[in-house]
Amino acid sequence: MRILSTLMVSQMLLLAFTFIFLPQMVVSKEAIVKYSRNPYTMMVRANQIRVRKIPSMQAPAFTLLQKGALVTVLNEESQKKYQAVIDGLSYHEPFVKIRLGNGQLGWIFKGALTGASSSYKVTSIEQGDIMCYIFLADQQGKIWQRGVDFPICENKDRYINKYVMIAKTEPRNVMDCESSEPCGKSKSVQIITELKIVR
Repeated sequence: MRILSTLMVSQMLLLAFTFIFLPQMVVSKEAIVKYSRNPYTMMVRANQIRVRKIPSMQAPAFTLLQKGALVTVLNEESQKKYQAVIDGLSYHEPFVKIRLGNGQLGWIFKGALTGASSSYKVTSIEQGDIMCYIFLADQQGKIWQRGVDFPICENKDRYINKYVMIAKTEPRNVMDCESSEPCGKSKSVQIITELKIVR
């Protein structure tokens, strides 16, 4: 009986390795392409998208991103491309490695992203309770609200009604409170630290 139970345990461990760990090793070591490019910012176009631990549609997700979230795209992407429908349009794209505002690394389907390098019209820049906000109109007329660094806020007349590109974003800790009163809680968010005026 002891020999039989040992064999059963060995078989279970072999199955776990085959179906759980081996696919992750294959994906992470054999199907990733590295590029010699600098990190750049992109924006989530999908209403909601999963950030996964490895570049695969079957991989577990550890967080969700909402439409309009900014991410830093790094220099790695999956060799394999995947098909997905977003907002009624079909995309055939790889997964790209990203860095979130809190510094976490993950993988996201590239078709769910839109280039923050696109130009946006600055409609307003306002000081809020916990940070400064910029309001950007895209080419379809949709308004995006994003946090910006204080030097941009202090020089808002330079940007209002101008077309800009998002040149750089960085993670910052801000108060996670209902008002401007200190509450002892904070959160990390990705804010725009540099804008490039294109016209």
